[in-house]
Amino acid sequence: MDASVVIHLAKAGRLDLLGSLQGWDFLVPDQVVEEVTRPDQADALARALEAGHLRRESSTDPEEIALYAELRQRMGKGEAACLAMGSIRGWLVASDDRGRAFRRLVRERIGDDRILSTEDLLHPARMAESSGGCEEEDESE
Repeated sequence: MDASVVIHLAKAGRLDLLGSLQGWDFLVPDQVVEEVTRPDQADALARALEAGHLRRESSTDPEEIALYAELRQRMGKGEAACLAMGSIRGWLVASDDRGRAFRRLVRERIGDDRILSTEDLLHPARMAESSGGCEEEDESE
């Protein structure tokens, strides 16, 4: 899950929603945590992490780290981390980034059907039709 989704849910006071979506495991890369810098949003994210509504994830796989470095030349660190993890680990990515360059790379790396938006997360019926947040619980790491 990238910073845009975290920030939108924090602004709405709905990061807790992530904990109520059964069958989903929501992850935020370290880089995303670093991007959420407004104190109120960072506090909301910290509370959601502590409550287990989502969890922080680090990249340790060399292939994933190399892809992150490549993607980082074209996009922000949070988006690059999410896309690298999604690509290497076979996960969906939650992002509200609508930039053409990002969307093109999503299409190339994971496919348009593997990205969710904040709006998708706010509509559980849409979530039921998808196969994972950043990752489904059935695809445990």
